[in-house]
Amino acid sequence: MKDFFKGILVIAALISAFFMGLQLGKTKEKAKIPNFQEDTEAHI
Repeated sequence: MKDFFKGILVIAALISAFFMGLQLGKTKEKAKIPNFQEDTEAHI
């Protein structure tokens, strides 16, 4: 029974790490894209 709970804990940790990495990757990709709307408003 201990092994069962350890397995569930490991699977939950892997899934949460995967989704955290996915979220961090999205924010990094969004940071690479310049915000064009702010630039045009500043030059007007």
